[in-house]
Amino acid sequence: MMKQNRRTVGIRNFVLPALPADLTGRHGCSLQRMTFDRSIGEEICAIYFEEPDFADQFSEVRPFNLIAHSGLARTPHGVVAFIVWQIAAHSPQEVLIEQFPNPDNIGTIRLVSSAANQSHFKMLVINNRTAEVAAFVDFAAASQHLMDTTTVQQLLVLSQLDATDPLKV
Repeated sequence: MMKQNRRTVGIRNFVLPALPADLTGRHGCSLQRMTFDRSIGEEICAIYFEEPDFADQFSEVRPFNLIAHSGLARTPHGVVAFIVWQIAAHSPQEVLIEQFPNPDNIGTIRLVSSAANQSHFKMLVINNRTAEVAAFVDFAAASQHLMDTTTVQQLLVLSQLDATDPLKV
């Protein structure tokens, strides 16, 4: 059954606990299990851990576009899954962050499966020292904005990674 996890208590009213030692100071984006609303329970979101000097810059990005480019790449050592998170896409703060989830790990499969079984997907930009939330994206709201304001042809143009990106095939 689809988990109905639409946020109902405001878009930036987050109080996150102190980061675990293995996440403090980390930079990057990854899928995480979080509970934002006890009545909804645990859900899967993307968290982008950013350095303190840059995290707050994301709070002013409007619209805050998030694009996830995913795929598989064959290597001499086996197949690797990847997600390239295009955070604050097409803004001066845009950043591309790669993630390599392990498709052979049952925990990864459960994480991705749980994320796919939610009505809404959230993404947080947090200060990687203080755990302060700098920006929040609700994927359903962001998708609706694109559907209301962007043509299919414009979406095709937006979907292209920069030609100098080493992941472009």
